[in-house]
This record gives sequence, structure tokens and C-alpha cells, in this order.
Amino acid sequence: MSSSGITGISVEDTQALLQQLQRFQETIGGDWRSVISQWQNLQNCWQDRQYDRFQPFFEELCRTYAQCEQQCEEYTQFLEERIRAAEDAAATLNM
Repeated sequence: MSSSGITGISVEDTQALLQQLQRFQETIGGDWRSVISQWQNLQNCWQDRQYDRFQPFFEELCRTYAQCEQQCEEYTQFLEERIRAAEDAAATLNM
């Protein structure tokens, strides 16, 4: 594991984590779009009291997913900033 003495992080490891996180976001995002599509299909035909009981739970799931998606984006941006800072520091040392 290589580490930058100035920034205290391994750029390679941080880039690997960033790439994994981005792939995770893409995978979960695609799956979530499928879930939403299925939910919309189900809403068109589900017409009993159980729907009224389930619907608030699904809305809560949607809110939770949106929060997680936002946090994941924030983590991604943070990692990108750390990588840039480490690369800038390394470039400055090599001047």
C-alpha cells in the first residue's frame, strides 16, 4: 500500500474505494429504478386495505433510500477531493 506522507492516504486505495462506491451507486440505482417501476405497476392494480397499510412503509423506504443516495454522493465527492489533494501535493513535491 503506497501512502502519501503529506496527505496521509493511499491514493491507489482511495481510488479503488471510490470506484467500488461508484459501481455500488450505479448498481443500486438501477435496481432501485426497477423497484419503483414495479411499485408503480402494482399501484395500478392493488385495491384492498392492505395497500393502505403497505403504502406508508414504501414511502418511508423511498425516503430512506433518498437519504442513503445523498450520503453516498457526499462520500464520493469527499473521496474525489482527497484524491485531488493528494495528487496536487505529490505534484508539488515533484516540482
